[in-house]
Amino acid sequence: MNGVEQKSFVHRGHRVTVAHWTHGAKFFVRAEIRRGAALVCVLSRSGAEERASKLLAGVHNAAIKWADHHAAMSKPHD
Repeated sequence: MNGVEQKSFVHRGHRVTVAHWTHGAKFFVRAEIRRGAALVCVLSRSGAEERASKLLAGVHNAAIKWADHHAAMSKPHD
């Protein structure tokens, strides 16, 4: 297994951490979305190494969309 690479950023009040690694000929990507200390969502995908860039971009975009949706739903309504 190769080393895990990850990056973290804050999006609409959520800490998003995206990590990816390979194991054999398979590529894995995982996103964790946190609000404060609470883990609110985990997204993951895996597939052939040839599809690594598409898998990584897909999970990254899904994490941003999920954080957008959760931020909108967790706002207090009048």
